[in-house]
Amino acid sequence: TYTGEEGKTNSELLDEFQNDYHKLLVKLSNLYPNVPIFLIYGVMQETLNYKNMHELFMKEKDHFNLYEAFLEGDVKGVATHPSKASHQEIASKLIKMIEEIIHE
Repeated sequence: TYTGEEGKTNSELLDEFQNDYHKLLVKLSNLYPNVPIFLIYGVMQETLNYKNMHELFMKEKDHFNLYEAFLEGDVKGVATHPSKASHQEIASKLIKMIEEIIHE
């Protein structure tokens, strides 16, 4: 299917996104070696991207200090934007994940 954006297919746009994300991971890893990088998704209920984000994580996890964080929050925000309570819930979950990594 076509998205209408520059006549590119969804597959082409996904490839571009994954290539750009890879470049970002390379840059972050070079700037901050050995620092964990979290691939966080789910917060804004972007359900069509869940599979793509997980595939991206699986593709990149062996090359970077990368951790997957699928976090949905309370889904009570406006236009899928997280509420204050969601931000607090997500922050608490991330703190636990970071503490687990630190104590490995």
